[in-house]
Amino acid sequence: MPHEAKLEHFTYLKFVTTVAGACRMYDKPRRTIQYAIDTGNIAALKDGGVWLISIPSLVARWGWPLPENLQEK
Repeated sequence: MPHEAKLEHFTYLKFVTTVAGACRMYDKPRRTIQYAIDTGNIAALKDGGVWLISIPSLVARWGWPLPENLQEK
């Protein structure tokens, strides 16, 4: 029987987003997010072709996102 993902395995995924997700959260252009990554102002790593960004580092940089920016568009 293969190993199954447990609920606790998903815990840390709540603290990661993509560039597109960060753009939606903070209502900022993609280039602004990419510049923050390139200059080391937010923590991110590239996995394949996707940047995975630490949400706590976004909060440290720009504060808490406005709730209306977190709704799906």
